[in-house]
Amino acid sequence: MSQMNNQRRQFLKLATAITATVMSCSSMQVMAGILTEDNKMDKTERAVFEKMLAIALPTEGSSLVDPASLPVISTIEGALLAGMPPHIRKGLRQGIYYFNQSAEKAFGKPFSQLSDHDATSFVDQWAASDAAPHRALSMGIKN
Repeated sequence: MSQMNNQRRQFLKLATAITATVMSCSSMQVMAGILTEDNKMDKTERAVFEKMLAIALPTEGSSLVDPASLPVISTIEGALLAGMPPHIRKGLRQGIYYFNQSAEKAFGKPFSQLSDHDATSFVDQWAASDAAPHRALSMGIKN
C-alpha cells in the first residue's frame, strides 16, 4: 500500500473518530469545549488546514468523496480546538502561523498559498527535519 493511501486512511480514521465523538457527545460538553471567538480558527489557520486537507487526501480522479465537502475543518475546530485550554490554544495558533510563514524561505509563499506539489514537498521536508519542532508541527497539522 502506498504512503499516500496510508496517509489518507489515517486522516479518514481521525476525521471519522472526531466526528463520531462529537456526534455522540453533542448534548454533553465532554469532549468539545464551547466555541468562542478566542478558540475559533482564524483565516490563516483555516487556510493552512484546508491546504493540508487538499494534499493529504487527494481524491481527484477517484470515486472517493471529496473531503472538502465534509465538515472536517469545523469538526477539528469544534471537537479539538474549542476544548483546549487558552494557553495551549495560543501556542498551537503560534505554531500554525510559524509553519505557514516558514514556507516562504524555501518557496517564496506561505504554505497556504503554495501549489499542492510545493506544499507536499514542504511538509515532507519538515517531517524529515532534524529539528523536533518542525517534525512535530508538520505531523501534528497533518494528522
